[in-house]
Amino acid sequence: HPRPLNMIEKNPLILIVDDVTRNLQVLGSFLREAQFDVSAATSGRQALEIAADVDPDLILLDIMMPEMDGFETCRRFKDNEKTRDIPVIFLTAKTAEEDIVHGFELGAVDYITKPFQRMELLERVRVHVDLRRSRLELARTVRDKDKLFSIIAHDLRGPLGSFMSIADYITEHLDEVVEGVLDAVVGL
Repeated sequence: HPRPLNMIEKNPLILIVDDVTRNLQVLGSFLREAQFDVSAATSGRQALEIAADVDPDLILLDIMMPEMDGFETCRRFKDNEKTRDIPVIFLTAKTAEEDIVHGFELGAVDYITKPFQRMELLERVRVHVDLRRSRLELARTVRDKDKLFSIIAHDLRGPLGSFMSIADYITEHLDEVVEGVLDAVVGL
């Protein structure tokens, strides 16, 4: 359930999930400086609760966390209807190809390795936030178009029904109609 479109005009909200407080502070500082709003979680369970409650525009998710790792957290995000469409970017020191591929298979949209480059991270976040907002706007436009066509179809049923009734009458009584027209023309 995406935020209402009037919320889209506000600063994007990024949920950062990392069990290391210093990482949360550094990332939060970078993102706030770049005009993002930030929410933070120190565990996968906490992240699931926060995301369902605040509907962030994007989730930055560490993989290596105790209790519930980032892979399991991502899987749960994607299994939940409320959080399914929120883009997830993994932030991790894990660089093995199978870990990266596994993250994408779970539904992540991107993968940034630690230590990350500030500008690269911010640009990737911007790209995925813009994509999500574009999808939300497109979905709204499609809903509006469908509603408009439904109204038009409803409004046309009456006149089209009358026209079809007249056409059916003319077809059924063609001989009489032709006679009447000929009589009228001859009478002129």
